[in-house]
Amino acid sequence: ARLMERKIVCLLKSEIFTPTLNMIPIRCILVVVAFALSNAIMMTSARHMEKRSDDTSPLEAVVSGLAKDVTMLKAEVQTLKDAAGRKAAFHGIRLQQPSPIPANAPLKFVSAGHEVGNGYDAVTGIFTAPYSGWYTIHTRLNIVGQSPAFVMDVLNNNQVVSRFLCHLDAHMMCASSVTIYVTAGDRLWMQTDHSETLYNNDFDNVFSIVLVLPDE
Repeated sequence: ARLMERKIVCLLKSEIFTPTLNMIPIRCILVVVAFALSNAIMMTSARHMEKRSDDTSPLEAVVSGLAKDVTMLKAEVQTLKDAAGRKAAFHGIRLQQPSPIPANAPLKFVSAGHEVGNGYDAVTGIFTAPYSGWYTIHTRLNIVGQSPAFVMDVLNNNQVVSRFLCHLDAHMMCASSVTIYVTAGDRLWMQTDHSETLYNNDFDNVFSIVLVLPDE
């Protein structure tokens, strides 16, 4: 624009200029028109190129998206760490009670030393779930066989969650396995419907509980 102004000044100085419109040199008129058009084009381009304060560049959008992804991944990693820290297990291999075992009462087992989470109470024979989640419970009794049949139950807060009917003419060893959802604080134990004599060497009788999938 400044260059055009200088050209106009130079041209006007080089011509004989009079106030009469007809006497204005054609050359000067063309230069003035060209200057006006050039100035208008430059102003229009500047308005189109002006960056609005709320515009976001492509790079800023990518960086913002990556920052959100990192935040989400951090939250997921923390959730996995919390879940990995929630562990619970008990494995009993032998009954504490002498035979015949009591009926309709929690059977008390001796720990095999693989307990995690201190959920099992050897005094009461009851496992208290430290965390909510899915638990697998395995039971086994090795029966001498004085009755034709008896029922082996797993209870959760006095509600039967697993039941196995043992026919002693066909089963000298009764075993069952179940996976159930348990809420933190629930009380689990194993019992039979009547008194029975059992073999009671190590691993003859088993009560095993493992938290396989804790809640997030």
